[in-house]
Amino acid sequence: MERGYVHQDVIDIGALTQFAKSRAEIRDVVHEFFLFDTIDSTQRVAMEMAQSGMPGGVAILAEAQEAGRGQRGHVWFSPPGGNLYLSLFLTPCGSVIETPLFMMATLVSLWTAIREVTALDVAIKWPNDLQIDGKKVAGVLVGTRTAGRMTPALMIGIGLNVNVVDFPESLEQTATSIAKALGHPIDRNLFLAAFFSAFCRYYADVESHRIHGLHQTFKTACEALGQRISLTAYDRTYEGVAEDIAKNGDLILRMPDGHTRLIPSDQAASVRFFDRH
Repeated sequence: MERGYVHQDVIDIGALTQFAKSRAEIRDVVHEFFLFDTIDSTQRVAMEMAQSGMPGGVAILAEAQEAGRGQRGHVWFSPPGGNLYLSLFLTPCGSVIETPLFMMATLVSLWTAIREVTALDVAIKWPNDLQIDGKKVAGVLVGTRTAGRMTPALMIGIGLNVNVVDFPESLEQTATSIAKALGHPIDRNLFLAAFFSAFCRYYADVESHRIHGLHQTFKTACEALGQRISLTAYDRTYEGVAEDIAKNGDLILRMPDGHTRLIPSDQAASVRFFDRH
């Protein structure tokens, strides 16, 4: 195969590390990879690394999580058996981290990798999820740490349902996986290579303020645009048509009275569609 990986059910951290070292665009961003069999939360490890003052450029992966968390503290279903639980601890250049842009870069990278490896019709659900056939397949968390550090730290948490096909009854109607959509499992190593290749390119674009391509791809992938939606922000519920995505990741919502409102991606929750086309 193109990236030298043999299909298998385990993450080959050695092969992933060697692949990253062979690609300048990856090793400039991520140069250490850690894999845990079981952990409470990869994001907790990334946070502890940031708090310790150590330099960034680290990827933390786990085969299972015991306390995985999604947006706003929601439990993330994290069983063993073939999903991806990944956190990145990075130190972008500059004194201010524009977290919505790194959220955008991560979502577009996941979208790109899924399409490249599987050709599935996947969509970004603003502000921080990916969906297949209207069901969640991935979620992303982005956080920062500045206290006690010379340079700000960025922590990106990713949960992707890859090869698990059995979900709890409470998630059956809202969650899916790549294997469930395809009808067969995929090689997670191949997917990781595709993801890191895309992510490190977009990460560099954000750092250098070249975001036009990222922004346009995000809008292409975003299923909300043109749709009538409701969402919660600032403890209020808003309804309207998702008209556009601003370059900083804010949603431009056309209200029923004709006015527009900017909804920051880090303030939005409970995005629901009234209809789908």
